Amino acid sequence: MRYFNRYTYTEIALYGKPYILSATGIDALVNDPLVSMTPTQGVYPVGRLCSLFAYL
Repeated sequence: MRYFNRYTYTEIALYGKPYILSATGIDALVNDPLVSMTPTQGVYPVGRLCSLFAYL
């Protein structure tokens, strides 16, 4: 339940949804893996570039 409540107040503030509808967390289940994957995919090229410059 704590996982779902992490996004509840954000949805209330942004979209004006009632608390019960915001606490369902369906959007959080879909968005969380996509959002956490994006910074991870950005780290790999930066790490490779840094190691290439260090090698040169």
